[in-house]
Amino acid sequence: MTDDDLRARRLIDALDLPAQAAKVLDRPEYRTLACFRRYLERCEDLRCHDPEAGLSAACLAPRLAQTISKRRCGGPLGWCSIQVHALAAAANAQRSVSDFAAAEATCRVASFFFADDADDLARADLVHRLGCLRRDQRQYEEAERCLDFAIRLYRDLRRHHLWGCVLVDRGVLWLCSNEPWKAAGDLFEAMSLIDRQQSPETYYSAAHHLAVAMADDRESNPMEAVYWLRYAQEINEQPETSSSQIRLLWAEGRILEKRGMLSEAEHFLQTVRVRLREHRNLGDYALASLDLAGIYLKQSRPREVRMLAGELFPIFQQLRDDRDAVAGLELFHRAAIAEALSLEALRSIKGILRSRMAPTI
Repeated sequence: MTDDDLRARRLIDALDLPAQAAKVLDRPEYRTLACFRRYLERCEDLRCHDPEAGLSAACLAPRLAQTISKRRCGGPLGWCSIQVHALAAAANAQRSVSDFAAAEATCRVASFFFADDADDLARADLVHRLGCLRRDQRQYEEAERCLDFAIRLYRDLRRHHLWGCVLVDRGVLWLCSNEPWKAAGDLFEAMSLIDRQQSPETYYSAAHHLAVAMADDRESNPMEAVYWLRYAQEINEQPETSSSQIRLLWAEGRILEKRGMLSEAEHFLQTVRVRLREHRNLGDYALASLDLAGIYLKQSRPREVRMLAGELFPIFQQLRDDRDAVAGLELFHRAAIAEALSLEALRSIKGILRSRMAPTI
């Protein structure tokens, strides 16, 4: 680490972000490339732990980039590149709080005004963030194209850590589109590329989603799935009631079902449903309930399946703005009441609903 980097780290780390973010615009000592890079790192750390706080800080990044002279950036190429990096960070923060319209507009500004004159590293950053936006907008084909392009750029630039970060996001895309076998391949590769010290959150995300992918893949080896689940649990430092711990518990229930341990799987899924209800996560609650219905079907317990269908009926109204999710739940309800629900039909219904719920942690 250079002297400039150390000084920048001291300056930026001394700030109470996002409360003191405006200071970077007022004082000349922050108008350096090293401070700019460290500020973006802090914004990303904030975004991972508190998306609203991350947004407050990241929205100032484009203004900070504007204060840095072209001379300090080594000329127009460097200056346009930091504008793209700043706007990409702001767009990603906007996406994280589901402000997709703002994220779209920010990406367009970066693309129209700066990207053509920026370097490949900046363009890869922008297209990576655009791919994540398209994934969350459920435009999966466009998301795949963007993330594939970013992966090629980072690979050609030999930026292994960043290459691994995009593989994690493409792995999440495969989970969203119900292709867990593809997700497992990307996430396994990502773990060998990511610098764990540089980005422990991204490394954990790779391990977490790999465990989920192995649990979801019907063809995966259950014991290998258990191995990755235990590894993710080992490195998870969140409390037992956290979203990430609940999702690992949920994955464990699905793995137990794959191993034929239906009573144990039922216990895990019942616990997951209680915790999801406490988090008021209706979509995931419905999905976990469908997983439980699958266990009841395998145990020839149609009465419990009907009871689940009746319990989920009020959720239709809560999800009424999502027609595909409502259609899937309505199909489940009708088939369960008529005792005509098959495991194949249930898998199809779960696929519909899962594609509407991004597997974030």
